[in-house]
Amino acid sequence: MSDYATGRPPGRPAMPKCDSMRDANGRAYSLATAEAKRRFLERLAATGSVAAGIVAAGRSKSAVYQWRENDPFFALQWDDAINAALASLETEAYRRAVEGCEEPRIRGSEVVVTVRRYSDRLLTLLLCAHAPERYAPRTALALGLQGVESKPLRFTFRLNHEPNVPDEEDAPAQEIEGGAAEQG
Repeated sequence: MSDYATGRPPGRPAMPKCDSMRDANGRAYSLATAEAKRRFLERLAATGSVAAGIVAAGRSKSAVYQWRENDPFFALQWDDAINAALASLETEAYRRAVEGCEEPRIRGSEVVVTVRRYSDRLLTLLLCAHAPERYAPRTALALGLQGVESKPLRFTFRLNHEPNVPDEEDAPAQEIEGGAAEQG
């Protein structure tokens, strides 16, 4: 007769000894778990997406986060995989910013010409990321506000006439106050 909960005969261990390993804390886990962890980390490093890693591992989100919480070595590998994904993203951003991308110009159903497009925005982001002291937004640097919590600015607009009303020299000025803009 088998155990109803596990489907295995009574008295038989949950995992055969040949199919188990021990993690950094000495807890046993199956080689299938080790393979799932490997697939997760491989996909995470390739995409930077935890969700894609979970699908590749064939496990639940909670299982993967339990691995991270309970296995310090796996947590380090997770961080390394994220860093590898970021490195490939930075490489692609650099390529698009500096080397550019070919974009075809199509007229009708044929390609007329290709144009190389560069991304100034990506170049700016890369410069800010790698040398913030030189390329960070100038307002915060000039005012010495790095790390200082800024307060919202108060501003007032003065209208000399009401909208959609013909100009009259004697029209009273209106004031509108606001405070949604923030410094830096």
